[in-house]
Amino acid sequence: MTSLLSIRNELYERAGRLSPAAQRVLSVAVAQRSLALLRQSAERDEVRRPVADLAPEGLAVAWAVCAGAPAGSDVADRLRAYGPAGPGDPILFDDQSVLAFVQDLPDLIDEPGLYLGGVADLMFSRNMGDFPERPYGSGELLEVAAQAFEIELLEREPVTPELIERIREHATAVGEALAG
Repeated sequence: MTSLLSIRNELYERAGRLSPAAQRVLSVAVAQRSLALLRQSAERDEVRRPVADLAPEGLAVAWAVCAGAPAGSDVADRLRAYGPAGPGDPILFDDQSVLAFVQDLPDLIDEPGLYLGGVADLMFSRNMGDFPERPYGSGELLEVAAQAFEIELLEREPVTPELIERIREHATAVGEALAG
């Protein structure tokens, strides 16, 4: 029987063979799926609220960059400003959903990269007891399935504005389901 970890590793290898532009799209989709989780986290802890308020602007810029637009915004720097000062920073208490927005997303705005672990790792940690009142059991599996779907699209089709929009809409819907 194949483990979820081995599937994640295989997907990471496949994603690593994508073009830099496709890797950026895939990674921004991971951040997009994190948005609903970040909003949920910001409701629990006010220290993350400014990041949750700024994240949609960062995602809009990142998706535009994926489509070929210049960054032309200081949103990456504004997001980085909320980054943790260290492992004990209060912004990380109980939940690390903020990291996709204060580290990964600003980096993706600046240059292509591959960041796939955020949501799956977050769903795994929530399933392990960080949020005992919420049954997240299948969240990690849903994230892995979303990544597989998007990797297959990016392997078959060139990166176009239409494909980017399709992946953005998919990532948004999956993110809402993960937070649901």
